Amino acid sequence: MSKKSRATRSARSTGPVPRTVLKSPSDIVAIIPYLLGFDPVESVVVIGLEGPRRRFGPCFRLDLVDEPCDVTAQVDYIETLVRHLTLQTVLLVAFSSRPEQADPVMDGVCAILRDRQVEVHEALRADGQRWWSYACDRPGCCTPEGTRYDASTSRVAAEAVLAGMPRLPSRDALRKQFDPDTDRQPAVQDALGALVGRPPRAAQIADLIDKGLRTPGALDDGEVAVLLWWLQTMPRRDSVWVRIARPTAEAHFALWSHVMRCAPDDVMPPAGSLAAFSAWLKGTGVLASHATDRVLAVAPQYSMAHLMHDILASAVHPDQWDEHIWLASMSAGDGPYDGWPDLAG
Repeated sequence: MSKKSRATRSARSTGPVPRTVLKSPSDIVAIIPYLLGFDPVESVVVIGLEGPRRRFGPCFRLDLVDEPCDVTAQVDYIETLVRHLTLQTVLLVAFSSRPEQADPVMDGVCAILRDRQVEVHEALRADGQRWWSYACDRPGCCTPEGTRYDASTSRVAAEAVLAGMPRLPSRDALRKQFDPDTDRQPAVQDALGALVGRPPRAAQIADLIDKGLRTPGALDDGEVAVLLWWLQTMPRRDSVWVRIARPTAEAHFALWSHVMRCAPDDVMPPAGSLAAFSAWLKGTGVLASHATDRVLAVAPQYSMAHLMHDILASAVHPDQWDEHIWLASMSAGDGPYDGWPDLAG
């Protein structure tokens, strides 16, 4: 599959989630933009259902392929992700106004998942005004004209808004969160130059990270420069990386996404990669995807960004990270960092 077609979200958000009951396909269609954080267009969304109450589990989204010759590859890729995540029951929704594009993919996915003994609880196509079911076999239930819905007036949408779940109009609007802050970059560049021959002390780094985790926007240009300087070697970057856990991932994402926006491109990749990792660990893989793309755009060979790309492409669930071989290897031997390593390291 091409980079464009990789899974862009590998788990549900671990932020505010409304307590709601989905009573109809219209409710399913209405809640998905809040799960993703944006309105999907020409996309297929797969949501795992977990437990006897069928709560939402892992969720991923892909661009629908444009060419008929790519349908089989996309169907196989979705089946691989479902198998990798060991999903037993799924919801499938294609957001598309073109049935000729969506139907072959959805029909293929439904067929292959049922062959693999995966229950397809519901499979829909929605075009913004009407939905159609691929799974309904009740006579007279679903008409060829589809069923009208209005996501803007949906009960579940209102509950999502009250829960503080964001919904932007497009992926482009979401991607703008990582646009460079061109007003601050020159001042940060100057502050980096002033650090030559005057490196900060390790204790200062710890204090700045603690400050940034509390209030990222409170960091001035000089403080952002100090953090960027620290991250430029892998041992120092990794001393931050190993401290990011699921309970703190939200705060780390806010900090490192702020730092990456203020950073000149040549020193941005470490902070951008930490932002991508934090976004993935907190369950917002689509943000992790955008942060990763931003890093690779300026540093195509940056290894941590490639690791994030692979994690997202494989739809690794954040719950698996504590058992990840890489993290285990860093914790072996000398163990995790007990304090900030010497700057000479």
